[in-house]
Amino acid sequence: MKEIIPTLSDSLEKELKLANEIWIAVSLMNLSGLKFIQENINKNCKQNYLLGVDLPTDPEAFKKLNEMQFNSETKVRVFSDKKIFFHPKLYLLQHNDRITAYIGSANCTDGGLNKNIELSICIKDEQICRELKNWFEKYYQESVPLTTEFVENYKKDFIKRQNIKKQDEKIAKKAKESSTKSFDKIIKNKEKLIERLKKYRKNEKAYLKVVETRERNLRELRESLDYPGFNKMDIEKFFKIKELGHLIEIAKPSFKRNEDRLKKLMSLLCNENIDIAERYNKALSKEFKLEGANRAFITKILTIHRPDLYYVKNNKSERALRKYGKQLPRGISEGEKYKIMCEELKKLCRKTDIKDLSVLDHYLYIEGR
Repeated sequence: MKEIIPTLSDSLEKELKLANEIWIAVSLMNLSGLKFIQENINKNCKQNYLLGVDLPTDPEAFKKLNEMQFNSETKVRVFSDKKIFFHPKLYLLQHNDRITAYIGSANCTDGGLNKNIELSICIKDEQICRELKNWFEKYYQESVPLTTEFVENYKKDFIKRQNIKKQDEKIAKKAKESSTKSFDKIIKNKEKLIERLKKYRKNEKAYLKVVETRERNLRELRESLDYPGFNKMDIEKFFKIKELGHLIEIAKPSFKRNEDRLKKLMSLLCNENIDIAERYNKALSKEFKLEGANRAFITKILTIHRPDLYYVKNNKSERALRKYGKQLPRGISEGEKYKIMCEELKKLCRKTDIKDLSVLDHYLYIEGR
């Protein structure tokens, strides 16, 4: 049996009151999320937590969980593999011999459980629930126990992360304000560009050929990268596919030497739970910086991942957009500029009946030559 749950707290609350043991694996937890669990749980219930630190889990939640380990039947581990971004949202609750599972988008925060637009599925199928419990146990065993020393060190780092987050929020606010500006101000000569694109689109046979070619390009690129897992990447094959941005060969040795770092970067770029502006900025930051992973590469990966949302930003596309008067607001980050441009180009696709941004890239390439 499966059931779609729009607000997780409503359903989770009932199961918590009945549970003898719970297993929770989430990428993000704050004190309000933990408080919700504790206020609704059976006091004799065994609790098992597996938490990540790739997202800014509240240090106060770690502190409380650490205290609980000494005073109740609570076990907590932290996923610490630096090569992999930890991002699950799994809630398993056992009542006698029956296990109920919730998986979806909701982290253990007030926003995730109550306020955000989230989507979770309740699963009561015994076999699937057992498999999910085995999944939890596997990563639990690979993780490290939560300690007082960890909590103290994490709190110091968290303060730095919060300062960065505040700056990101400030930038995001500016970008949201900027994105309300008219399309005319982003691309001054939009009518000329629309007219030009409609001419390309009018030739149905040629257009369908471009769509077919782009779909094939995307399949081949995804295969070469072993998307979305990125476990068996064929970097030679990837560089041979020139469509959606011709990357310079000089980057190839760097990618081969640093496959783990490359995988981490691409996993970040494909993480739709992080705002695109933040992902773009992080990809250019020291934490994720990789020789050869320039803006053209970053946006090529984004387009391979979601051609309906992202475009390839390279010399050809930039030249084409400047030709038609591209101008973006000042005082915002590169990530926010990219985000705004993606939104405007999506509008352009809708106005001209072009399938997606990977197809639009073909025409921008022609215009930018």
